[in-house]
Amino acid sequence: MSQYGIFSGYGWLMKEITRRWGRERMLRIRRRAEEELTALRQACRNLSAGEKQHVHGTILPRAAVYRAMLEEIPADALPLTEEAVRRAGERMSALLRGLTAVPGMRRVFLRIFTLMAKKMFGPPAGFRQVMHRADRNEVRFDITACPYCRWCELLGCRELIGTFCQSDEYCFGRLSGIRFQRTQTLGSGGDRCDFHLTIEKQRTE
Repeated sequence: MSQYGIFSGYGWLMKEITRRWGRERMLRIRRRAEEELTALRQACRNLSAGEKQHVHGTILPRAAVYRAMLEEIPADALPLTEEAVRRAGERMSALLRGLTAVPGMRRVFLRIFTLMAKKMFGPPAGFRQVMHRADRNEVRFDITACPYCRWCELLGCRELIGTFCQSDEYCFGRLSGIRFQRTQTLGSGGDRCDFHLTIEKQRTE
């Protein structure tokens, strides 16, 4: 376990808080967030396995850290969260871009992405999903109900919804030879989050 305990995935954020406000304040935020996360996980323990993966693994940790920052550094809580999400998303983007640059991996990636989308972003995980197309060159589906929206509302931090939507843009927006398109999200007032990934045609000289 890292020096940041259960928030090891928030290393940059904790370092930035330490740099700006000192180690003592970072430790107060971390302790408050750890207490909050423990209580939230206990209160939300009776969930399906699919939804629990999202709620306990992603939503509650971000909400706990954010709410702890609101107590200590309210004006900076959301901008710092957004920056942490951007940095994490761009690290994942670089990995995925490298993967999809490997010859033959684009269709493999699309197939794996489709399988994961059906399993991880379907009804067993608390989503409503409409799959429009899934073949060797294209996958297109809509999410019409999302636990990220629901839980952020319940936790009183609706402003965090957009940070989860941004993660998709950062992760999939720069794939090699695969175009990611999105026109709207539930978090920004749309009636769905649309996902559309297409293998781009290779130019020939």
